[in-house]
Amino acid sequence: MKTEKPLKDKAYAFALRSIKLYQHLQTDLRTATSIGANDEEAIGAQSDKDFISK
Repeated sequence: MKTEKPLKDKAYAFALRSIKLYQHLQTDLRTATSIGANDEEAIGAQSDKDFISK
């Protein structure tokens, strides 16, 4: 017979997983959104050299 964890333990484990997810998303979102900014900056380049540097 399988024994269930008490609700308090499940709630605590869920809270820890939520914090880890938030930290993971916060890190990834910053790097993911910079792609769009870099693309826009490169599109607005004045010359080939300017495009390559950006």
